[in-house]
Amino acid sequence: MLLKNSASNLNIAFKDLKNDVKAIRWLRGLGWSIVVIWFLGLMFCAVFVGLMPMILSNDTACLPDGSFSLHPDTYSMWSSTGFFQITLGGGELTFAKAKVIDIVWDIVGSLITQLAQAPAHR
Repeated sequence: MLLKNSASNLNIAFKDLKNDVKAIRWLRGLGWSIVVIWFLGLMFCAVFVGLMPMILSNDTACLPDGSFSLHPDTYSMWSSTGFFQITLGGGELTFAKAKVIDIVWDIVGSLITQLAQAPAHR
């Protein structure tokens, strides 16, 4: 008799647990988690880009804007003359390799965007 009551109580406990888990709004928590992770990633990238000149100090006389200077440490990538210049390198890629990565990134990004929008158009 005791075993039967224990099994019945255990069955009721699992049913209560199942109902409690169903009642939790998992998508809301998942959505907020994604937003927080995205925001922290953006903050990390902003700090990393700000610190890049100190980390990757490349004391060369040829500046990104095409000029030559004997004092390259006086060049500021944040000034108006260097704003549209490519000043941050991320590796030793040839132009062809970088272009392939760029094209693949564009294609995959557009496919993901289209797949994400597809359910909305049904």
